[in-house]
Amino acid sequence: MSDTGNTTSPADPSERASSSNPADAWALGFVICHCTPEPRRAGEVTLFDPRARRLFVIGRAGVHFFRQRPGEMVDCGRLKGDTISGEQLLVSCEGDGLRVHNVGRAPVFVDGTRVPQHASAHVLPSAVVEVYGHSVLMVVRRPLSLPEPHRLLIPLQPFGEVDPMGFAGESPLAWQLRNDTAAAAQAGRNVLVYGESGTGKDLVAHAVHAKSFRARGPFKIANCPDFTDELASVQLFGGRKNWPNPGTAETIGYFQAAEGGTLFLDEIGEMP
Repeated sequence: MSDTGNTTSPADPSERASSSNPADAWALGFVICHCTPEPRRAGEVTLFDPRARRLFVIGRAGVHFFRQRPGEMVDCGRLKGDTISGEQLLVSCEGDGLRVHNVGRAPVFVDGTRVPQHASAHVLPSAVVEVYGHSVLMVVRRPLSLPEPHRLLIPLQPFGEVDPMGFAGESPLAWQLRNDTAAAAQAGRNVLVYGESGTGKDLVAHAVHAKSFRARGPFKIANCPDFTDELASVQLFGGRKNWPNPGTAETIGYFQAAEGGTLFLDEIGEMP
């Protein structure tokens, strides 16, 4: 019978803080991407101490999963359901990843490849482990605890729901984005938002505006690829009547239109 003790997550915080090795603040584990019998458990995580020399169990008799949020770890118990064995997976830390042994009744797949019963696979962070008919788990490397949230984020939205800024997600990166956005909003400075097209830079810009002291002012978006070499200065800063050509009407530029609020220069890297 393997050890089915809890993960490292509920460990004494003072014990973690006393470690002299920064890597000790991180652990490997699984996050639930989908759980057929309990859909609301998506986002819960279980973490394994990489220094532990023992097996951890995933299953009805296995380790507990937690809702990891800034400053807290809420114990949500073991996995449930008839489509997963009491001991479905035996997991051990191995190098930069996990060694996953399939010992249960349910078929198991790693990144789409079936792992036969009583066989094992070495998995690295971002690998997907599916317990067929029950759950989809992703291998993650995560901090044992998340930093306290920025004061503008309190009270926190319910777990897994969209926050007032329009952000969704419970991963460490999602919470870092929230904290960075709130900090940028309070800084009162120009902000550069990086990201590929379609990743939500406009959502971040809206959130920075909404959390800033300029929130009551206008929020304007200038689409930089639409600017031209000849008219960019007029589009941005406006122009007087009859300038640059006689008969030209007075123009209000984006900066004047956004005075007292926020101007979002979308796709600024595409500006001529």
